[in-house]
Amino acid sequence: MLFKYLIGNSINNLHAGLILSQFGGLLMIFMALGVIGSDEGAAVYVFAIIGVVRMVIPILMGNLFSGIILKIAFWIVALLSALKLIEACVAVSVEGLGFIWYFFITGLVEVAVLIHLLSSKGRSGLSNQ
Repeated sequence: MLFKYLIGNSINNLHAGLILSQFGGLLMIFMALGVIGSDEGAAVYVFAIIGVVRMVIPILMGNLFSGIILKIAFWIVALLSALKLIEACVAVSVEGLGFIWYFFITGLVEVAVLIHLLSSKGRSGLSNQ
């Protein structure tokens, strides 16, 4: 239902969650590129690599993976989204309420990813592939 008005066709919860996961990965890459040259060092590159992984795994799930490897990739995407949501909550709690914008930009995307992927319809869509 989320993308029905955008593309004209209804897609299932699994595909909506994977699309949102790719969007979250793209946000992570842009945020990492925005702080290159700061004192963060290796953390910026780790952030960018995880963003690239979150962009690539949903593409591979649609084209190459099948069987048990597909299910493992699904749970990797869900785990990375959960870790990103935890990281957004910790970042806001450490930096204070002036940093709440970070949660609204990244955390809400992760909530939407987890809702779509972990719903019963999302997991049943995994079984149908």
